[in-house]
Amino acid sequence: MEEKTVLPNESKDLQICFALKDFEIKSSSQFSICGSLSTAMDIDKFLHKIRSLSRNIRINREIPSEYDRIEPGTVFVYEVYVACKGNRLNITEKDSSTKERFFDNDTQLRKTARVIWIYSKDIRVIDAKLSVYKKYENEIKGNRSFFLLHHAFEEHDEIFKLSGVLKFESLREILSSFATDIDISSKSLRAILHNAAEKTWNKETIRKACQETKLKCGTCESESYVCDYYYEVKEFKQSLLKDSLEGLVTLFGSNICDGLVDYLQKETKRKLDISSAVRSVMRDVVNPIFSKYLLGLGDIFLAAFQFLAKWFISKDVNSIEWRNEVADEIHTEVRGKLKDIIEKVFDEIQKIPTQTMRDLQMALRQIDIYKKRIGLPDLEAQINEWKKREVINENERAKCPSLLTYIAGMKNGRPVVKVFLTHDDVKTKEYISKICGSSKSVQFVNVSEKFKETESRSKKTLEFTQKTLPQDKKIIENLHHVIKCQGEKLMASHSTIVAIGVGESGINRNLHSAPCIMLHCLDKELVPFGEKNIPDRLENYPIEKEE
Repeated sequence: MEEKTVLPNESKDLQICFALKDFEIKSSSQFSICGSLSTAMDIDKFLHKIRSLSRNIRINREIPSEYDRIEPGTVFVYEVYVACKGNRLNITEKDSSTKERFFDNDTQLRKTARVIWIYSKDIRVIDAKLSVYKKYENEIKGNRSFFLLHHAFEEHDEIFKLSGVLKFESLREILSSFATDIDISSKSLRAILHNAAEKTWNKETIRKACQETKLKCGTCESESYVCDYYYEVKEFKQSLLKDSLEGLVTLFGSNICDGLVDYLQKETKRKLDISSAVRSVMRDVVNPIFSKYLLGLGDIFLAAFQFLAKWFISKDVNSIEWRNEVADEIHTEVRGKLKDIIEKVFDEIQKIPTQTMRDLQMALRQIDIYKKRIGLPDLEAQINEWKKREVINENERAKCPSLLTYIAGMKNGRPVVKVFLTHDDVKTKEYISKICGSSKSVQFVNVSEKFKETESRSKKTLEFTQKTLPQDKKIIENLHHVIKCQGEKLMASHSTIVAIGVGESGINRNLHSAPCIMLHCLDKELVPFGEKNIPDRLENYPIEKEE
């Protein structure tokens, strides 16, 4: 295997799953900034990397140093060879110099998929994987969710699954953190509003707004503009009130926005470009409230002005003095109503964290659905299943000289141990039955008796191949080629198979039956623990099983 190898995704189900066609993180209402948060966090980049798993995955033998940044879900492999020496399985490491770093438990590697890649010959896949697990149990223990035991004969689906789950978990961790941080307490939100109000509705700020408001006659920096009639001053005052208040309302919303953004960046410890999104929400929320509670103040001011009309004297509407008078009136009226205004704004503003958090929770549920859809097997559950194969230990086996082998698995929905003896050994039967206990059905096979039946069936198979029709010869050639290419893998993956050859398909076994792949099994129905059912076809050729 090269240092970096690209594996294609050959699973249709995983291709569809990782395409993420119905996955979307968005804002569901005008008050939610979830969509903007997603953009600011560059969530599309995360999703692009997950979608790439629908095509292929890169696996790596070299692990970067602890100072290098490692992407979540990156796959690293550690290669080992399992061989049988005497009665034991021996494990050899291809490059032991990378072992310490591979099993390291630093923060970055905890988010990576670490695959122990196993090679073996003439050894059952599950037996090889279990022996490897036992060797590295201490290193794997406590971190099983990041490790995968993969045999070279197996499909690569679980590698894709583990990488995908880790990428989703990394994305979930980020979104979950924001969902927690954006849940602003009432106390914190009120503090943000009060701070924004103090910055906006103080006398100096209001005066500055009135002085800088441009009327048709200009600003305070323009030439003086004296009005000799009260109705003319009334018109200018009405415009000054309207334009100044609109500017102050916008400033208030901007100050609230700054407070919210500063709070979120402090809580999340991230610099996020979400100001424009929050400001947009501020415009939708704050402006209508102030239109109702502040902009109507102009009528109050003008009514009072009309009452004082008989004492009217000419006014320079571009003078600082006159504009400050108007500003001080605004300040007096607003300060009296500010508490009520803040409460109304609070009722609306609190919808931002509430609805944003709701949308983030929806995104988290989507992630959980996809993780479940991926269907990554639990390593601990797999190991417990593999261990069920070990019914008789070495010491117990030494007490059973007539025991050739045994297989343990499920048959017709029940746990079964099938034991093969050289002869009908009553004492060994009793001893093994006692070991297995009442929870398992124990079936004994006298091999010497079965051998005669097998010899008879083999003779019929030979007769079939000798009487092969001309049109079947090409098929038989192809079958032998398939067996040569796939036979070792098939036998390693299914413990009940003891031999593979070419035979005849069909229940009646008549002379015109078609050629097929014939599997000679210890049991046709028993599925050993940790294994899958034997397939019905191999490279589109039918499979028949013989016991």
